[in-house]
Amino acid sequence: MAINSGISSDRSILNIDRETVNAKLGMEACIAIMRQAQIDQYSQTAHCPARNFVQVANDNQLLIMPAASTEIVGTKILTLFPTNTSSDIPVIQGVIVLFDRNTGSPLATIDAASVTAIRTAAASAAATEALAQQNAKSLAIIGSGVQAKSHIEAMMQVRAIETVRIYSRNSNSASQLAKETRALFGIECDVETSPQNAAAGAEIICTVTSSRDPVIYAEWLAPGCHLNLVGAHSPDMREVDTATIQRASVFLEDTEMALKEAGDIAIPIAEGELKLDQIKGDIAEVYLGNKIGRSSRSEITLYKSLGNAIQDITAAHALYKSVT
Repeated sequence: MAINSGISSDRSILNIDRETVNAKLGMEACIAIMRQAQIDQYSQTAHCPARNFVQVANDNQLLIMPAASTEIVGTKILTLFPTNTSSDIPVIQGVIVLFDRNTGSPLATIDAASVTAIRTAAASAAATEALAQQNAKSLAIIGSGVQAKSHIEAMMQVRAIETVRIYSRNSNSASQLAKETRALFGIECDVETSPQNAAAGAEIICTVTSSRDPVIYAEWLAPGCHLNLVGAHSPDMREVDTATIQRASVFLEDTEMALKEAGDIAIPIAEGELKLDQIKGDIAEVYLGNKIGRSSRSEITLYKSLGNAIQDITAAHALYKSVT
């Protein structure tokens, strides 16, 4: 049964396509879902082991990411094929498979890319709601892909954004995103010629790039800004320089995973420029009220996202319940 066939049944297994995900998994609701997913993982009522990478030819990969909570069991299965950049086939493709928590019976296969686009931005929005200045109105987006678009929508849910500045190496894509943003939200949205210009004075910055090297530097940051680092997903990739990590109050999606897989954190530690006790903690500790997120207007706060299978299966399960 094809994944792109809407909602269909094959021996009681639903197949849910991209269009249905986009129609049924709303951003506002997903923000609350992601906040609870992080709490569940931190509280160990939900569990996911480290993601499993299987190398394929030409640096292509198969990723397998299982998870279980008190409500659902599931696995996210992705292919990451950078060689697809020269074709119309997406670089990342995959499905989320859900299983009944009590019987182990398969329940649904769901388009993974569309769920990931929404839940990643929703997790950033939950962190932004907890960490950014309450009156933050200006947003900088570094990158212009799917996550850039999703993050603009997500930030609009938690702060009264009035201006957006976009920088991307792909100027045509950035211009199209700016046009869509103006049309959708009726706000000022401009394309900048450098990441420095985009970040200048911004109260919220979201980096959603595939860069292996910093695209944001500490000296560019306005006092009191909040950063969501989303794009870098391996130990040798980072989107900000070491000085930014040193200057900011850093909160992580998952400390154990970040130390292994987040170059934004792992590289400064390897350089001897960051110690583990300088990291404020997991973002769930702020959600639970165990730690203070922002302590002053001038404090720079930072949330490092990697994404995890708990987020995926929790969002997918909420979607599954909405269509059954």
